[in-house]
Amino acid sequence: GVDSLFEAGTRKYGIDLGHRLGKNDRLRFFYQREDLEKGPELSELAQNQAQAKRTQNVSAQWQHTRNKFSFTSEYLYKDERQRLGPILDRGKGRIDSHLVGEKILYNWLDKTSLLLGQQVGVTDLNDSLTTVGFWRKLTDQLSLHGQAGAGPMGNSVSGGVERTIDTNNSSYANYTLIHSHTDGRTSINSFGSNTKVSESASLRREKQWISSDTRGVYRSHLVSYRHQVTPEVDFDIDYQRRDEKQDPLTISSAEARDATSVNFSYLVPDRIKYYSKSEHRVNSDNMWQIFLDQQGEVKLTKDLSFFGEYEYSRTKSSSSLIDKKQVGLAFRPANFDWFNALFKYIHLLDRRPEGLGSADSGFTVAQSKSDTFATEYALD
Repeated sequence: GVDSLFEAGTRKYGIDLGHRLGKNDRLRFFYQREDLEKGPELSELAQNQAQAKRTQNVSAQWQHTRNKFSFTSEYLYKDERQRLGPILDRGKGRIDSHLVGEKILYNWLDKTSLLLGQQVGVTDLNDSLTTVGFWRKLTDQLSLHGQAGAGPMGNSVSGGVERTIDTNNSSYANYTLIHSHTDGRTSINSFGSNTKVSESASLRREKQWISSDTRGVYRSHLVSYRHQVTPEVDFDIDYQRRDEKQDPLTISSAEARDATSVNFSYLVPDRIKYYSKSEHRVNSDNMWQIFLDQQGEVKLTKDLSFFGEYEYSRTKSSSSLIDKKQVGLAFRPANFDWFNALFKYIHLLDRRPEGLGSADSGFTVAQSKSDTFATEYALD
């Protein structure tokens, strides 16, 4: 499969299996492997900057419920064999990572839940993390929640309160503090409200105050409107304003930005699915970005569907452009629902700064075109 310029010549395959053992137990197994191939299909830029020759991820999970307890046990293994390009490094390396984790959820009474989680890095203890949390309904109108995590690379704590004013209005306040050994301290204060405008429409408003050692101090405002026009048609619109940072001495910038997104969906069960998203961003320096995503699926027969997708992304300077189109067939036999298969064709145009200086002290631009035929299948 090929999704971007840097994945040209990459072969991917894997498996995802789930099985329910009775009423209270469920097993899940996941495996994925990616191979970076040599040959003319691998672009020169990818050969110079590619860092992983082969990556494998293996995950096994067991979920068990008993009375008021819910247990989740998981094992994760990642094997990454590196092959660095000659521009960056001529060496070779290998990274092996083993993680085991356990999460316990206890529904204490009808108004309280407690959470305890432990992740252990078997090969590197820096990957370990301990998590505790709770949820408590104080009254019919008021509830509290909190969570804390601690590990060798940092810790975090979060908490909040939610108040139900009436059947149409609610408000909330949340606080999050993160202390990372690499990125320093970040705190987020958020206050918001939810309003039911009508039986089919709702409005959400939120303000955030963010203080970061790396990005300074800035504010963010969010307004979101949701409307179910008909049982088949949904319409959403979001607007977010991020103010300029207040501390000029921070490492990276948090420029002012206005972002507007519009979502539209049309769904007729067992017949038609259509989804559209468009987003427009403008920074304080008048640099703009646009994102478009159109997806559709039409059921041809009870077992066969035709689907298509179009993705487009562009910036003002035209130095970055992604144009992706794909069409395909999905085979989902009604009499054998344990089997699914996809056949698709993808055309990709990817143009982005290469990251190396050009003669005029600017950035050179690398462009890649690819056509991919892919087949996927799943057994459940």
